Amino acid sequence: MNIPSHYQNDFFQALENRDDVDLQVVYFDAVPQDRIEEGWKDARALKPYETCVQSGMAPEQQVESINDWRGRIHVSSDNFSTELIKWFCEHDVAWCRWSETPGIRLAELVGYRISLYKALTPLMLACKRDEGKRIKNYALGAFGQGLLARKAFRLMGVPDSMISDLYYVPAGLKKAEPTREIVDFAKGRKVFLSVGALCRRKGIDVLLKAFSLLETKDWCLVLCGFDRSNGAYDALARKLGISDKVLFLGSHPVERIAEVYSASDVFVLASRFDGWGAVLNEAASLGLPLIGTDLCGASWHVIQQGINGFRVKTASVENLSDAMQAYVDSPALVATHGAVSKNRFFAEFTPEKNAERMVDAITVWSRRRGSKGRVSRQSNTIHDSQVTAAPTVSVVIPTYKRLDLLKRAVDSVLAQTYDDWELIISDNESPAGATWDYLLNLAQTSPKITVLQNAGGSGLVSNLNNALSHARGEWVKPLFDDDVLMPDCLGVFLQAVSGHPSVVLAGCLAYRVRPNKHERVDRRPVRKTVEIVEQRYAHLAMYLQDYECGGVPSQMLVRRSAIEAGAVMPEPFTIRGALDSYWYSDILQHGDRLHLALPLIKEYQGTHETLTSELGEDIPEAELVLYRHDIYNYIPRELNAPPPAVIEQMVYGIRGLHKIFIGKNLAGGLKGLFRIRHPWAAWLVFEWVLRRTFPGRFTATPRLRYAFRPSSPCLD
Repeated sequence: MNIPSHYQNDFFQALENRDDVDLQVVYFDAVPQDRIEEGWKDARALKPYETCVQSGMAPEQQVESINDWRGRIHVSSDNFSTELIKWFCEHDVAWCRWSETPGIRLAELVGYRISLYKALTPLMLACKRDEGKRIKNYALGAFGQGLLARKAFRLMGVPDSMISDLYYVPAGLKKAEPTREIVDFAKGRKVFLSVGALCRRKGIDVLLKAFSLLETKDWCLVLCGFDRSNGAYDALARKLGISDKVLFLGSHPVERIAEVYSASDVFVLASRFDGWGAVLNEAASLGLPLIGTDLCGASWHVIQQGINGFRVKTASVENLSDAMQAYVDSPALVATHGAVSKNRFFAEFTPEKNAERMVDAITVWSRRRGSKGRVSRQSNTIHDSQVTAAPTVSVVIPTYKRLDLLKRAVDSVLAQTYDDWELIISDNESPAGATWDYLLNLAQTSPKITVLQNAGGSGLVSNLNNALSHARGEWVKPLFDDDVLMPDCLGVFLQAVSGHPSVVLAGCLAYRVRPNKHERVDRRPVRKTVEIVEQRYAHLAMYLQDYECGGVPSQMLVRRSAIEAGAVMPEPFTIRGALDSYWYSDILQHGDRLHLALPLIKEYQGTHETLTSELGEDIPEAELVLYRHDIYNYIPRELNAPPPAVIEQMVYGIRGLHKIFIGKNLAGGLKGLFRIRHPWAAWLVFEWVLRRTFPGRFTATPRLRYAFRPSSPCLD
């Protein structure tokens, strides 16, 4: 480690507490003065497993002073000692890199001008190719602090199979007596809170301007941190006319920071650059909704867009103000999103979970240790010598203990008439079983096949995201292991999206196979073979249930750029049945949606356990309501969408009709219909009935329709 940090103490203790870890932590420098000014401790008692480099001693000498240094796995936390890394390579010891996304120096150099920083970042990372080559050829692997760090490692030339997530994970804070100064200032108003140094990097100017645009007298803003602006932000608040609504609290001791969070309602990190941003973890642990920027690493992981907060465009006053206004307009979101934040923290971001994540990844990486760091299939991917140009489409299959079904799915990929594809299969079984043996043999048959073990978590969502993170194609085709592709599925899909660069999500119809082997084909919900909903209207269409072109992920084709921008399947903390819809909503923030009215997959229903097989009827219904409350914030205001209270009645009405005509549940259906109180909700249900009765007509949102005939003998 470069310096001691209270953000890491509990993670190290969690490692030390494990029976399978023998830990030693070496610090190469002291806590700098600027951190002390922010409330950090300048010294603390070291634990038995911690040491500091002696003054004047070279880092490699310090490592050699450890008796069993050759038998240890060395994890370098940052690039503070290039000589140490070279020394690791020369002595053929096992080592890993652990890093935030690089770029802080570049961001400082360009004065945190975001457009210039983004333009120069690829060049900066290209200059780090030697570092990437060193990791690729000599290291066990590279730990990145989330999506932004993973993308940087890729651009440095590190293979995906050698990259795993390892976050900053301070222990959860305990609820404390709210800071009296904040309580007295708020005087009953709700509080937006920002914690961190008051400087340009933290986006304090953007936050003040965004707050000044809010239409409310019921909220105030608290800035907790050492003021590096020499009073410039205080002057800006006065200029904006909000000085009576902004409290400059100053820095606060870290051991008492919980008092500050406990006095607040919503946490905002407006940073122009943060490799991670551990304050988001702290706020989540105390159940606060979160707002963070897209150049903050933690925003892509701790925040689930629209579920426990909002991820906004960096340095955008308008985007930030809109996110803050969402809580002003819907105060109930504070409690709803805050509960998800807390659940998410304790499920994924505890020190113990991070220790497990680290050990699991090193265990997988260590299996290929005998090949001097060359990547092998047993370490999760294909050999470097087999890596060719990226394919057009990546088919990704998450699987877990369903070998017979998996073989059927794999066979359907191998039978595709279109051949510019790669197949990525992620196995979630631990310890490895018969499925992994099959996958290892399968990977030997073709360089187009990549097999993975899911080292980063457990469950379907984690497993799918693991597979998605390794995709190289322009398009990604999810395929669950219990479904199959029709022979021309990939070719027809790609033919349909050709010439539509704005499309990021495409869906198709499906053959539904029942347990008695009866097959039915989805009805065509459009008058033409293809319909496109522009991004501007996509969330409104989902909100109003304005088209029947949803479907399971196996029916979808996703542009990889949307996934790399953070649109991955959300973890099921408070939701389960609506996960697909939340994922599609995230994807559609990046472009248009296309629906192809042709059946290109077979979905097998009811013959085996699925993600929602244990859910009762009421749980998905409640989730559909919650989902619409959340995506309401995605819809442009000028479209004048019905308020969530109206849509809630619409959902119950539509579900009531389902129960009557499909579920044969007259009592339950009438109960849903009687929940309609608002005339607008009744009209929306009536419109839905018309759309179902006359497919392609009575749509509430604009769309482009055209006829499409694929060059597909299998579909003729």
